[in-house]
Parts: sequence; structure tokens; C-alpha cells
Amino acid sequence: RRITIHCLNAAAMEQAAAAGADQIEHGWFMLDEAGNQEYVPAVAEKLAAAGVAVTPTLSVGSYFIRATQAKHVKTADDEAYLRRWERMLAENITHVGRLYEAGVTIVAGSDAGWGSSPFDALPEEVALLCRSGIPPMSAIQAATSRAAAVMGREDEFGSVKAGLEADLIAVHGDPLADIGALRDLRLVMQAGVVQAGTVQASTV
Repeated sequence: RRITIHCLNAAAMEQAAAAGADQIEHGWFMLDEAGNQEYVPAVAEKLAAAGVAVTPTLSVGSYFIRATQAKHVKTADDEAYLRRWERMLAENITHVGRLYEAGVTIVAGSDAGWGSSPFDALPEEVALLCRSGIPPMSAIQAATSRAAAVMGREDEFGSVKAGLEADLIAVHGDPLADIGALRDLRLVMQAGVVQAGTVQASTV
């Protein structure tokens, strides 16, 4: 059985790695409730050495920011909240890039349904991974094949291979050139059945 642990600071991540966790949710470096953070390279090295994957849920901050910005009237608390999340998101994006460079396995996840995060948040998460410096293909794999492997279910889904579940999407454009293309869905297929969009015969 795979174990994932919710961690918001370096000490918790270090303890999770020592306890044998397979994955860490969030993986932030918070120092206090005010959202101050400090990246700890030694912890990143331990995560990489132990093979502990991190799901940074960057989109949580992105959607909190959008929801607060959308308020027509903002209180002083709203303004402070907005500044905190803007700072934290920028720091988290930088930290994810450093984790990736340190060899930590990064997996895409969105915390969908919690806070301001919608259930279609995954394309935003992948785009934010790219902003951290992760190449587009690796960011897409973080949401597909790598995510399946971290769960130990790569023989069931996550890749386009014969015998695996045919859960597929088709988009307009090339997401390797523009990661925003992942938001322009033209086809959704689940277990080989088209749920949205149409399949057209190709002459190529």
C-alpha cells in the first residue's frame, strides 16, 4: 500500500521521508502561519535520495488569488490575504523548480474541490509546473504517466499503450509549444468511450 503524507514545512517532509512515505502532498516550506517560507536544500536532497514524490498543488494559491481578486469590495483582511498568497505562490513556484533540479519526483495534483480550487484545475497546475522551470513534456508526464507510477498503477493507466485503460484527451494545438493548449479540449475519452467531443477519421 502506498502512503501519502500532507506536509507544509521542511520538518514534516523530513519526518515523512524518514518514516518511509511514498509521496508528499503540498511539500511547502512554511515557517509560520503568516506564510513565511524558507527553502531547505538538505530536505530536498533527502526526498530525492529516498525517492519520495512531491505533489506541490501550486494551483491552490493561484485559485485563491483569483477568487480574492474577483471580489468587488475587498476588506483590509482580503488585501492582506491576497498579498500573502501572491508571495507564497511566487515562492512555491521557485521552490518546485529547485526540488525538480535536486532530483525530486514531481507529480501534478490540484486539491480540486477544496477552497477555491475547481475540479478542472489540473491544466492550471501543469502550467504552473512549467513556470517553475519544468519542461512541458515532463510537466504533462507529472499529470499522467509519472502520477500513475507513483501510485503503483502504471500497468493500468497513465500512458498510451496497448492493454492500458484508454483514458485520453485531445486538444487544439501543441501543448509542448504552448502549455495553455491543455485548456482547449476537443475530445475526452474514458475507458475507450468518448464522453465529450467527436472522433473524426483521418486520411493521414
